[in-house]
Amino acid sequence: MTDDDAAQLVGVAFEDQFKTTVDLQACENFDQEVQEWSGMVEGFRWEICVDSDKFLLDIYADYEGSKRLITIGDHGSMKKQC
Repeated sequence: MTDDDAAQLVGVAFEDQFKTTVDLQACENFDQEVQEWSGMVEGFRWEICVDSDKFLLDIYADYEGSKRLITIGDHGSMKKQC
């Protein structure tokens, strides 16, 4: 997945979860080998990681990423967390 793909995926997920239109989304950091992406969507920080072909998206209520707002995916089956 490219950085643009990750940003688009987060935008769609954010719109679906919060029933709003997304105008601003960007992927600021990504590593395709490790399969981790992070960026901003509508002022909220997000992170995507992959383990065993499962995507996990975390959206945070604060920029530092210490207050998780929502998780899309299954933390329980993940071997690691973003």
